[in-house]
Amino acid sequence: MNILNKVNKLIFASILAASFILAAGIAPVVADTQDHNVITGASILVYVGDAYHNEPNNFANVYNSSGNAVTVATSYDFASDLSTDNFDAILFSNLNSNMTVANMTAIKTWYELGNKLMWVAGDSDYGGFYIAGNFANPMLEMVKSQLRMDAGALADSQSNDAASYRVIANETGISSNVTDYVTAGFKLAPFHGPTSVFGWDYANSTGVDLRNTTLPNVNVIVNSSAAATALDQDTSITVADFYEYSNVTGNYPLMASEKLNGSYVVVTGEVNFDDYKFMYGMFTEKNQLAHQGMMLVDNMISWVFYKDFGTKTMVHVVLATQTETMTETETETLTENTTISTTSTVSTTLTSTVSTPFALYAPLLAISFLGIAALVYRKRN
Repeated sequence: MNILNKVNKLIFASILAASFILAAGIAPVVADTQDHNVITGASILVYVGDAYHNEPNNFANVYNSSGNAVTVATSYDFASDLSTDNFDAILFSNLNSNMTVANMTAIKTWYELGNKLMWVAGDSDYGGFYIAGNFANPMLEMVKSQLRMDAGALADSQSNDAASYRVIANETGISSNVTDYVTAGFKLAPFHGPTSVFGWDYANSTGVDLRNTTLPNVNVIVNSSAAATALDQDTSITVADFYEYSNVTGNYPLMASEKLNGSYVVVTGEVNFDDYKFMYGMFTEKNQLAHQGMMLVDNMISWVFYKDFGTKTMVHVVLATQTETMTETETETLTENTTISTTSTVSTTLTSTVSTPFALYAPLLAISFLGIAALVYRKRN
C-alpha cells in the first residue's frame, strides 16, 4: 500500500509540475555566456527614418548603459545639423525612401572628416518594403565605397530559424585582422529575411563576387551557409540584382566592412542592430538557438573605434544568456595598450519575449497524459 501511495504521489507531482510549466510557457534556461567588447564615450545616431525595422531599443540600452550617448531618430536634418552634432557613428536602418542630395552631401562631408563609422543596413525585396536603389546604394556610391547592397533576397533551406527566409549566417569571411576580431567566438547569427552584399568595380562599372574575390580594404565578416539561394522576388532585374542572376549558390556575404578615407563603412543585408526578431539579441525567435548577433555588432564597432582608430575606450562585458532576460555585467575597462585598474558595474536588461517551441512542450504533455491515464486505471481497478 505504501508503495502504491508513493507511486500515486509521484504521478500527481508529475502532472502538477507539467501543468505549471505548460501554463507559464517557460522554456528551460540555457546555460551560456558571451564575451562582448562594447566601446564607451561615443556619440551614436541610429537613424530609422521610414524603415520597417525601427526599434533599436536593446542596442540603445546597452550602449547608453556603457557610457555612450545614443540618439534614435525617425527624422533628422542632416544638411542643417550634422556638422555641429559631432556624431562618431551613424547607423542607418533599412530606409526605403530617397534622401535629398543636400542631406547625402552632408553625410559624405561628415564621413570624410575621418574616424567615423557609417553603417548601412538592408533588407530583402519582399513586398516592396525595401528597395536597395533608393538610399543604400546611392549613399554608398556617394562616398565611393566598393560595397553594394544586393536588390534581391536570400533563402536557406538548411540554416534557418524554422523557415527558409529566416536565414541564419554560420560562416565567416576570409581570415583577416578585422574578420578574425569581429567573429571571435561566432557560431551563428540570424538575418531575418535578408539580402546580400556584393562588391563594385568602378573601373569596369560591374559587380564583384565577394565570395571569392578580394577588394582593397574590404573584409567580408560573415556569410550565409553553402545551401542558401538568391531570389529576385520583385523581378526588378537591375544592376543591383547581382547574385540572383550570377548562377552561383551559397556562401553569400551578409556583412562586410571597408576602411575608406580614414573612416569605416559597414554594410549588412539586414538590420542586425535592431530588436526585430531578436537579431540584436542572443536567442533566435522560433527555435531558441543561442546566437552571436549582438556580439557581431558590438565587436564590429569596437574594432573601428578601439582597435583601429584608438579613439575610444572599451568595456569588456560577459553576458549570461537565458530565455527571458539577458543581463550585461562589466568586468574590465580597457584602452588600447592600457589596462585601467578601476572598474565599475553596468547592469542592463535586454527584453525579449520568447515562445516555447512544441519540441519542449511535447514531453510535458506526454507526462500529463500518462499520469492521468495511470490514475484513471488505478481508480477503475
